[in-house]
Amino acid sequence: VILSNPWLLQNPLFAGYGAVSGYLPAQKIAIAVAVTFDEGAFDDQGNYRYASHAEIFAAVGTYLAPDHPLPRPRA
Repeated sequence: VILSNPWLLQNPLFAGYGAVSGYLPAQKIAIAVAVTFDEGAFDDQGNYRYASHAEIFAAVGTYLAPDHPLPRPRA
């Protein structure tokens, strides 16, 4: 579990699957996003090119709790 003031987050990323779940206790908001990646999501070394699961989570979190935005991930 990661504390990203004031959000509580969990962010698994493995085997072509990425997810983020988070909870904002002050507003009792919970969000979960899960995605799968196809072959085009990886570079020649097998690294992820995108963090779309985290981008979607940040967009929804910012919409629901604009006073507590999450940083957008870097790909």
